[in-house]
Amino acid sequence: MNNVKLKLLKYNSITEYYLEDYCTQIKLSNNINQIASELSFTIPYATFSDNLLPIKIEMGDHITLVYTHIEIDTTIFFGIVTDTKLKGKAQTLEVTCYDYTWWVCKCNITNNFNNISVGDALKYIYTTMGAVYEDPSIELEDNANIMIGTHLVKDKPASKVIYAIYNYITKTKKNVYYYMHATNDGATISVTECDKYFSGLTIKPASTDLNGEIEGNLIDYQVDNSMQNMVTEVDFFKTTGEQYTNIGTDGILQIQTGRYGSIIENVEVDDNDTTGQLALAEGQKILNEKGKPQTDITVTCFGDLAYKVGYGVVAEIPNTDYYDICMYIIGSEWTWNKDGSFISKLELSQSKYTNNTDWLDIETKTEALNDVYSGSNGNSDSASSDLVNEIIAELKKYLGLAYVYGGKSPADGGMDCSGYIAYVYNQFSSQLEITSNDGELTSCTYYMMNEGKDVTSDFPNNLRPCDLIFPAQEQGGHVVAYIGNGQIIEEPSSGEVCRVVTMSDDSRFNSAYKVIRVIPDSAWSSSSSNSNSSTGTNSGLASSQLIEFIKGYEKFVSPAADDGYGTITIGYGETLQSRVEQGTCTEDEATEWLQDDVNTVAAQIKSALDQANVSLPQNQFDCLVDIGFNNNINDLIGGLTWESIINGEDKNTITGHILNWNHANGQVSPGLTKRCAARVMMFFDGSYDSDH
Repeated sequence: MNNVKLKLLKYNSITEYYLEDYCTQIKLSNNINQIASELSFTIPYATFSDNLLPIKIEMGDHITLVYTHIEIDTTIFFGIVTDTKLKGKAQTLEVTCYDYTWWVCKCNITNNFNNISVGDALKYIYTTMGAVYEDPSIELEDNANIMIGTHLVKDKPASKVIYAIYNYITKTKKNVYYYMHATNDGATISVTECDKYFSGLTIKPASTDLNGEIEGNLIDYQVDNSMQNMVTEVDFFKTTGEQYTNIGTDGILQIQTGRYGSIIENVEVDDNDTTGQLALAEGQKILNEKGKPQTDITVTCFGDLAYKVGYGVVAEIPNTDYYDICMYIIGSEWTWNKDGSFISKLELSQSKYTNNTDWLDIETKTEALNDVYSGSNGNSDSASSDLVNEIIAELKKYLGLAYVYGGKSPADGGMDCSGYIAYVYNQFSSQLEITSNDGELTSCTYYMMNEGKDVTSDFPNNLRPCDLIFPAQEQGGHVVAYIGNGQIIEEPSSGEVCRVVTMSDDSRFNSAYKVIRVIPDSAWSSSSSNSNSSTGTNSGLASSQLIEFIKGYEKFVSPAADDGYGTITIGYGETLQSRVEQGTCTEDEATEWLQDDVNTVAAQIKSALDQANVSLPQNQFDCLVDIGFNNNINDLIGGLTWESIINGEDKNTITGHILNWNHANGQVSPGLTKRCAARVMMFFDGSYDSDH
């Protein structure tokens, strides 16, 4: 064979053998849904012939494929023999090999991914599998810092867990898709953002130019359209077999049944899924994936190594809708034949594509239910009232739902921006202050922007969760919901899906055309008296929960005693000389002292925040107060922790700064280390845990 070398190294020897001259065909395949590259080759095989292959190929033997072009050797595969098929009548041996990432594909994993970033989750999986990997943050950049929430996975394929993580990025970030693969060494796992790179090639039919030179590379093509695998209706049933009628129309979701008829798939509603939200998400996922005919586009071209999976190409396929458009490669099959020809067979996609494995597909059902009901998507929101929490949880239920222009409910197969907001908010209309004639939001942005209280002046620093933002860049033509912590949730535009966006990462949110508020002030004020609620606009004073949190860590001391670091304290960490000299105190007296001291710090922090024109929810305000109370407040205000919060930096950065307040007298304190970890939970989740 021309320009290709196939080298074999026996598993139990250091002797190398070259096989290319024995092969009738060598084929190297890659696919966006498969991490490992697959190499296959066929050779004539006869047990007693001296003229044929002189060695026995066995599982575990090492295989290398090298391609030579312009006298430059490029290793394009390095792996191991995993399968052999000896055919007696044909007297051929078919050999299949995979690169060394194959082990990741074959291993299962069990782990509780609890409030961990995308990057750290991927590194954990790779390390657990013993895989060599490139730092995913190099290609993912800031997307590596996205928090994935809590997901309990038990004995599931590691590859599916990895796909679920990347699919989560696709759901939460605009138009971003990734392809996992091995590098040329065959052993290192890497990731490529799809359609970020261009092959530099145009696929078009062969022709002769004015100089008699042959142009073009297209040998053949095939476009297949089929509705064989479509689903246009999802019916929901209880575990007893009865119809579950609380979803859709009497327990049925449909899409395009008028054109394609009813092609039905059933979803069982788990007994623990008391409101059917997990089942609804599963049903919507089925319709999103299968609710339209499948189109497969395959082209056969003269071979070129630039045809890489995930890379873009220009297609000029005659007599089709795919002429002079950009497409990208989702599968490639490079074939070298005995006659010396090199052929590339490619699967193309006009739209961006990703593996559809979702957390719902792999995590245990109990954890999935908890995730749906908590509204968790890996990002903490700053909602304080029960009403706001319920609306945000409802908004997040539709993450991943396709944008459909004019769509006003999930039954339409998707929703547009205003249809989505109106659909969710109108479920709570009786509790909202909507000024339209019928008391509901209109699913048209130009009407909707006048159906609530104008709070545009609160943009961006004094927004409240569930405020509706109309970005200035869209001139009122788009609406999103603010969900706290500098994030919005939206149905973006055609070809995209419902997602969460960090405002600082998107120039659309540099300014607002208008902001309206439909959450009544009473919802916030009533929640501030609820001892179970810790977030929301801060009062400028420490919450009662913070006082109890501090008491849990400081512990009551009477009579006065050394705190273990050379400082005499009394009560709950009180160091004021006059009170220490008192010698003893009651718990009520110590609590009163603590409140005075903590609120003195709170007043300083409130003043500094006002000067910075920043408003924090109560739980985040309390976190700063606790750090300031436990340390020198002058070290806090203006320091790294302070600046990271004021500037709205990512969760990992803020977490790292908070955790650094764990030193006493220049040494790491185990007690302060636990307290700092609890502060992180306070800041991001609103939980006040002093049980240590």
